[in-house]
Amino acid sequence: NSTTIENMDVANRDRNRYDLGVSRNIEQVFGSNPCCWFVPVQFAANRPVGDGVRWNMHYMVADEHV
Repeated sequence: NSTTIENMDVANRDRNRYDLGVSRNIEQVFGSNPCCWFVPVQFAANRPVGDGVRWNMHYMVADEHV
């Protein structure tokens, strides 16, 4: 937990452990096939990477304990 002031402090801001970059974040949610992203039907080819509960973490912060 942090106060509003601590939260706004840029110097103390840590990297978000679930931020894998724009393309990998989109792939996590919409699946790996960009052609199927706008089709409202889920095929085996465009399933999301995660199971909805556990998600991949950025390699630089995955080993840190919270």
